[in-house]
Amino acid sequence: MNRVRLSRRFALMIGGGIALVLGAAALVGIDWIWTDYLWYASMGQQSVFQVSYASMLGVWLGCTAIAFLAIHAGARSAWKSALGSFKFPVGTAIGSLLAAGLMSLSMSKQWMAFRLAIAQSPFGLHDPHFGYDVGFFVFTLPAFELLTRWLTGLVVLVMVTMVAIAFIATRLDPTGVVTPDWRRLKRSFSILAGALSLLASANVILSIWQLSFSTAETPFAGASYADVHAQIPASIAIALMGVVAAVVFFATASGKRFKPVVLTLAVWAVAAAVLGVAWPWVVETYVAAPNEATLEKPYIERNIAMTRAAWDLTSVRGVDYPVHESLEPSAASAAQRSLATATIWSPTTVQQAFTQLQTIRPYYRLSDIDYDRYEYGGELHQVLVAARLIDPSGLPTTARTWVNQHLVYTHGYGLAISSASMTTPRGFPEFIVGEIPPRVESADASMAASLVTKEPRIYFAPGQSDYAIVDTGIDEFDYPAGQSNAKNRYTADSGVAVGNPMRRLAWAVRLGSPEVLFSRYLTPTSRVLANRDVVLRAKKLAPWLSYEDAYPALVDGRITWIIDGYTASDHYPYSQPLKNGTSYLRDSVKVTVDALTGDVTFYATGEDPIRDAWARIYPTIITPESEIPVAVAKHIRFPRQQFNAQASIYRTYHMTDPMVFYNKEDLWATPLDASGKPVKPTYVMADLPGGNGKGLYLLQPYSLPDKANLVGWMATSCEPGNYGEHTVYLLPKERVILGAAQIMARINQDPRFSQQLTLWTQPGSTVVFGDMLVLPVQNSVAYVQPVFLQAQNNAMAELVSVIVVNGDRVEFDTTLPGALEKAYGLASTAPSGSVEASVSAN
Repeated sequence: MNRVRLSRRFALMIGGGIALVLGAAALVGIDWIWTDYLWYASMGQQSVFQVSYASMLGVWLGCTAIAFLAIHAGARSAWKSALGSFKFPVGTAIGSLLAAGLMSLSMSKQWMAFRLAIAQSPFGLHDPHFGYDVGFFVFTLPAFELLTRWLTGLVVLVMVTMVAIAFIATRLDPTGVVTPDWRRLKRSFSILAGALSLLASANVILSIWQLSFSTAETPFAGASYADVHAQIPASIAIALMGVVAAVVFFATASGKRFKPVVLTLAVWAVAAAVLGVAWPWVVETYVAAPNEATLEKPYIERNIAMTRAAWDLTSVRGVDYPVHESLEPSAASAAQRSLATATIWSPTTVQQAFTQLQTIRPYYRLSDIDYDRYEYGGELHQVLVAARLIDPSGLPTTARTWVNQHLVYTHGYGLAISSASMTTPRGFPEFIVGEIPPRVESADASMAASLVTKEPRIYFAPGQSDYAIVDTGIDEFDYPAGQSNAKNRYTADSGVAVGNPMRRLAWAVRLGSPEVLFSRYLTPTSRVLANRDVVLRAKKLAPWLSYEDAYPALVDGRITWIIDGYTASDHYPYSQPLKNGTSYLRDSVKVTVDALTGDVTFYATGEDPIRDAWARIYPTIITPESEIPVAVAKHIRFPRQQFNAQASIYRTYHMTDPMVFYNKEDLWATPLDASGKPVKPTYVMADLPGGNGKGLYLLQPYSLPDKANLVGWMATSCEPGNYGEHTVYLLPKERVILGAAQIMARINQDPRFSQQLTLWTQPGSTVVFGDMLVLPVQNSVAYVQPVFLQAQNNAMAELVSVIVVNGDRVEFDTTLPGALEKAYGLASTAPSGSVEASVSAN
């Protein structure tokens, strides 16, 4: 008796513990959802919260209902077949519901695919084989694929459940009195086998559509000759046989005959092997391959046209660029002026200078350094910019208290901006804006209104993972100022109010900080600034976009983060995919985040049906392109990720003639630098031929495969007036134009430079070659190579020489203007001794 009581108590304790854990998990989940809603409401985007959660819940409930009906019906049939009656109805219902709910979780995570299928936008372009709008493949087909996979898994689960119940049931009757009704179980299995046959046929039909973006057998994407003339007819036949097999399963479900089922399955298997595998192989090997150039021509044409449309390459402008052996004095003078603002400094070479000169205090850190441009001194200049962010982990260990980390050290302060081309007399980057409080340091830029910082505080930034609580009973640290630091009180109406004790408890649980509940510094009006990482903040509002890294800009005196948002697909028909499978990519959204308030705005740019479909799902998110402020547009850049993809695809798909494409007669490659690494695209400030004046461009040179010879450039404008316009400068094919690696070899062979290099290469110092610029200038090719000297122990890189190559002239000097004067000026080449004297003085 005591043992029974102890067993009951133990069972109650276990049950109580499980109930307590599940209850706590449910409360945490509710807390998470509630605080999520409060955050969305503070952003004025409650509808995003409602649509997202309603969509997930709707998909989960719908799939759970379907799965429950199927699993419960199978379990009920199994009990009746094994024991003659439906046993354990409550337990079976609970088990079926749990299994259905768990199985449907995977589908709820895929709710975006189903919402897109419903809200899809037409592309206005049709698949060349089936005649469907591209939207069918991009929006509808992924939903079909998910649904058929899930239904197949559900049918298999029901089968496994029935087998398990039958196995268990036979052991619940040790007397052997109850005789299982195996005919009933066989009938249920036959019906399920018929359902599997129908699903197999559905998958075969899907595989036919998937041939439109297949890359399995041919070097180009899309259906080939063998696919169209053998694989597709064979797949249709196999799919029809699957339907016949399903009919046979259904028709023989109540009978005892297995022969029709076995015969049908055998015929289906043989047909799948012969028609689905052998026949397409025969057609490919003995018909298509021997006559490939002719038979595959129309399919190559499809691939070229659809790939160029998918990657937005149809409007690329090709320009023949003649290269003159020598420049007239007027052209040389114009080239010298054009190169006066050439990019000398890169984020890598200025890293230590920014860190050592602009971090100011250990509790600050700089964001990633990136390129931008500002107008000062009467013209547009390329700059390097980083934001000064707060980092409480830099405080002494004893000062890293909860109060300091979340209430006091809440924000960064100001930007550091340096010229990308100018250098101080000591060879360091010239800062345009710096120090705390931020001020314009360059005399040339002192009158530029665009460089004046009116609001320097940075509460929201990349990597800002910690929360902050503002409007509390303690002042915030603002910036270091003499013996007593400057203080600040947050005045912006941002964040979520801490509110009553219940909300304080909710935020304490959400943030994992009991101090939120007990701190006396917090008042009902104090506000939580959560999700302060600007990229994650944008992603929380628009999870359907992928994002590039954010970069800061001064917009009307306020620090604003700019982020590029992308849509993508791997289902674009006949489009050549990248290595990651992506066959469509659009940088169709520009995101701005105010560094003080955290306000996020999503601006539409260009045409993109995927973005437009999401705009219908979330009507409050996207702002029209026409409403982009002029001050923001001046800092928008064409993003690297989109450019890299387009430049990579264009290496092959500049060939529009199918026979030239087939023979790969004019294949291009990405050139290698002197170290053997691919030359990366670079933001440059230039006045390119045929352009609209000086502006910021993203530039990528091309070379021949396995050769360093230059064949041209792709240049994409970042300026508002002609943003995203691609121009490809094509060099003469009958001449050899040297690439970066060949020019570097020439530089190293120059006796003056090799002598100077020996003087620089001393113990304790390292010579660092910056990124070489290869630019089209005045119907010539200009090469600009900066050279830096860096001491050990992470010292700042010092510019010691700029090498300019103009035709046969290899000239260098300690400054860019000096090197340009030697390379393009009328004076004779200056001796290298002047460089030696300057280096010795430094």
